[in-house]
Amino acid sequence: MQSVASAVTFISDDGRVSRRAFRRAEVELSREDWSVAVILAAMAVECELAYIYSKWKAIESDLLLNEITPTHAKLWEEEFRKLNTASQRLDAVSKMLTSVLSRNFRPQTITMRISILRF
Repeated sequence: MQSVASAVTFISDDGRVSRRAFRRAEVELSREDWSVAVILAAMAVECELAYIYSKWKAIESDLLLNEITPTHAKLWEEEFRKLNTASQRLDAVSKMLTSVLSRNFRPQTITMRISILRF
């Protein structure tokens, strides 16, 4: 019987907090410390959502990296914090990336998976 902790994943460490939290979650998973692994994985998702939100706000604003000021970053950070729940944050990022709310996107994804499995 293979344990969950023996799964192999490849995540590059580019210095982002989300990647480091996820890597640490992997370590805790391999040590079978499920509670800490879940908490760290949730933190990693939260950090990645914040990163993607800010990145796409910059793209929507037609700003280059060197044109983003601390004022821009602070404004986007405040906007993101106003999205109080994980669902609201997922919806905001999903809408930016796909023009579809995450709760509406999920059934399409499930349908796609079922179609793929039938092949």
